[in-house]
Amino acid sequence: MSSSQRNLIRDTRKRMATGLISGISSYLTVDLKLARAIFILLIIITLPFGIWLIISILYFLGSAVIPRDDDSEEVKGRGYIIDVRRIIIGLISLIVFSVGAFLVSAPLSYLLFLYGTSIIIYPFSFHLIGILGIVVSVIAMIIGLILIAFSVLFSRRM
Repeated sequence: MSSSQRNLIRDTRKRMATGLISGISSYLTVDLKLARAIFILLIIITLPFGIWLIISILYFLGSAVIPRDDDSEEVKGRGYIIDVRRIIIGLISLIVFSVGAFLVSAPLSYLLFLYGTSIIIYPFSFHLIGILGIVVSVIAMIIGLILIAFSVLFSRRM
């Protein structure tokens, strides 16, 4: 392969999950910490709007078809790989991540928009149902964070 022709390769040595962001940062010659920060910020900013799901689908799809640095030279030269095992792991990771992100974002939106203003404006109208809502929301967010962590760990098998 000539030096002018480069293919996008997932970097498994510097990966946190699948190595896609580290591969993209290497391909674009961008600092890895900056690339990760931009990706996480993009997910967080788009969380209330549902666009995070499209970004997540693209991430896991890219992770399933873009070759890793330890794949054969033939696969790396071709620039893509069709591996059913990687696709299944990607789909499972995407589903678990999506459920986890929903369990984090929905209660957070519930707490911020429903109770955030009413606690400030009407402090005496906040009663037991409000406290129960907060407890359920916090438990849902904790479960969501656990699911997100599990999906990241599971996606490392891709």
